[in-house]
Amino acid sequence: MENNQQPSPANFRPERKKESNRLVYLLIILFLLGMNGYLLYMYLNTDKALETEQSNLLDVKKERANLEKLLANAKEELNTYRGINDSLNGVIDKKNSELYNMASEIQGLLNSKNLSKKDYERAMEMYDKFKYYYEKTKKELDEKLVELNEVKKENTELKASVKNLETDKDKLDGEKRKAISDLENAKILEAVNISASAIRIRSGGKEQETTKASKAEQLRISFGFARNAVAEHNRKDVYVKIFGPDGVAIKDDQSGSGTFKYAGQESIYTTKQSIDFTNNSEIISIYYKRAGDFKKGKYKFELYCEGYILGQGLLELK
Repeated sequence: MENNQQPSPANFRPERKKESNRLVYLLIILFLLGMNGYLLYMYLNTDKALETEQSNLLDVKKERANLEKLLANAKEELNTYRGINDSLNGVIDKKNSELYNMASEIQGLLNSKNLSKKDYERAMEMYDKFKYYYEKTKKELDEKLVELNEVKKENTELKASVKNLETDKDKLDGEKRKAISDLENAKILEAVNISASAIRIRSGGKEQETTKASKAEQLRISFGFARNAVAEHNRKDVYVKIFGPDGVAIKDDQSGSGTFKYAGQESIYTTKQSIDFTNNSEIISIYYKRAGDFKKGKYKFELYCEGYILGQGLLELK
């Protein structure tokens, strides 16, 4: 006879309890494993974030140092152009101001405590523009300097040309003055065949020469003009200056004495006469009639025309 006896409920309780405990342990283990995995994930991500942040901070510090160095170099290099030309000074001041404003804006972004990735990228973009603008500025200044040097060279050449022209002009002026001087000198008239005598007028108006002071009524001075092809053919005033035996120039207002210019000064003439110059050797006579008697002695006379002395002579009365 088979034994069909079933386990009683009391016999199942220990088994169920064991299974329940295993499940709890398993859940706890799974929970702990999950927590460890999460913590490990967070740790790794946090470490990576810290590395990224530290790297960004290092990049910012590096770029800020590069910017400051570039700005200092820019100012120093741009200032090397100062003083070369006055027109460059204003350009340099303007470029320095523009570069400084750009650098200040970049530094403002890089100095921000809460620097975002977007702001950093913007700062780096502006930094690249700053470098481009700086290089462009140097190129423009170099081109301007070349242009100024060309202008300076042209001005130097122009000044040399002007100086040469002035030298040539001075030379031509000198030659012209010399030619004029030579011509004026060539125009100076000269008296030839100069002679002098004392005369008295006889009946019928005939002149009779005498050497006696007591008989002399007039002094007659005769001469001719030397030929001169360049002198102007016109009337010439010839001044006669006669010195008495005492060596003093005779000034006789009753006989028409006066003054004339000679060597830039006023000079006394005893008598004068206007004569037509026709470039021939015709003998001309000029007379001086004294109001009183002539004294014994030597009489010196000089002839002047157009500011120059024509000639001179001597007459002695006894």
